[in-house]
Amino acid sequence: MGFIYNKDENRLRGFFRIVLQFAAFITLIIYIPPVFSPYIKSDFWYIFADEIFYTGAAVLTVFLAVKLLDKRKISEIGIQFNHGWFRRFLIGFGFGFVIISSIFIVLYLTGIVTINEFFHSKLPESFTLLIIVRFIGYLLVAFNEELVFRGYQLRNIEDSLSGKNSIRRTPEFYALIITSLLFGLVHSLNPDVTIMSLLNLIVIGLLYGYAFLFTKTLAIPVGIHAAWNFTMGNVYGFPVSGFHPYVSIFNVSIAGPEFLSGGKFGPEGGVIIVIAIITGLVIARLVFKKKVYNKTIMDNIKSKKLSAYLK
Repeated sequence: MGFIYNKDENRLRGFFRIVLQFAAFITLIIYIPPVFSPYIKSDFWYIFADEIFYTGAAVLTVFLAVKLLDKRKISEIGIQFNHGWFRRFLIGFGFGFVIISSIFIVLYLTGIVTINEFFHSKLPESFTLLIIVRFIGYLLVAFNEELVFRGYQLRNIEDSLSGKNSIRRTPEFYALIITSLLFGLVHSLNPDVTIMSLLNLIVIGLLYGYAFLFTKTLAIPVGIHAAWNFTMGNVYGFPVSGFHPYVSIFNVSIAGPEFLSGGKFGPEGGVIIVIAIITGLVIARLVFKKKVYNKTIMDNIKSKKLSAYLK
């Protein structure tokens, strides 16, 4: 029984908390969407409905798990909806936008990407409406994935590896690696997925996890993640993890070697994204120089000027 239940903490051990939360989440997203799918004829709006439902399922299962299984405060998994949290989100969003824009510029200047037209849409609805919907959709995707993989799983794995009679050497490192592997694996059924794209998604998970681990807030990784997907798909018109956009500000053609551009999977399937991620990790390291496992970002950023924006 001690293997399953921690008497000292009066709760299930971390592994079983994670399994229960994730099993409940997967069960909901597998069995509920087919109930409402026949009533939504458009793929575009079905995807958006899915994103809303996935987010609801993530919030429900994580919040119940935090309260009933973890027996901790919601703020301890990186959720603090206040002025500072939204400022940090905007900084993360800007960070993600710059990374993807840099990739677009490199591919465009090297002739791999050609711009065909602007304000492209495959649907009859208003372009503005469709862009707003996709922004909201990717914001929901970023929030629910970061809530599950970073806010809940990474935090609980870190707890488990820091516990008594467990691996005590850099538990946060192992938690980061494990959750990044899981993040990559859940995308293994995406269209046009390749070994390279899966490896790249694991590395992308490292970037998101790094941002959470060293700030203990979901604001920055949610911001990076939302900007990453929206900018890639609906600003520059690239496929996002194998899914082609219905609407985008730029409509582009991709030529050249797939190992560089990512081909049908999008930039996340090519070498170009690895260069961008490594650059992002280096920049993040410069910003988050000091480990902040149980402190706030404000206690650890040396630049007073930057701190003013992160309050």
